[in-house]
Amino acid sequence: LSWKTRYACEGEADKAPVKAPGSKSSGWGFFTWFLIIFFLLIASYIIFGSWLNYNRYGARGWDLIPHGDTIRDLPYLVKDFASSTMGRLKVGESRGGYSAV
Repeated sequence: LSWKTRYACEGEADKAPVKAPGSKSSGWGFFTWFLIIFFLLIASYIIFGSWLNYNRYGARGWDLIPHGDTIRDLPYLVKDFASSTMGRLKVGESRGGYSAV
């Protein structure tokens, strides 16, 4: 019986892996590239949307940014979401959404 992993043998998992001479580390991982591409896409969306709003509508200031009102409301939306979530997680105070008469 031949195992192709060092984790199958007792005590071998604690040893450092043997690297082939001349091999390099893999570099940046998937998550790093995902974040870089994600932020580049967001930046290009804002830049292209601002350029489009400037040339098409002559917008200035906050009106340049696409969905600027939503971006400005984001802190309040997060606060409302957190408040709602914490209200649902409280134990013992739930009345099923109805108040006492």
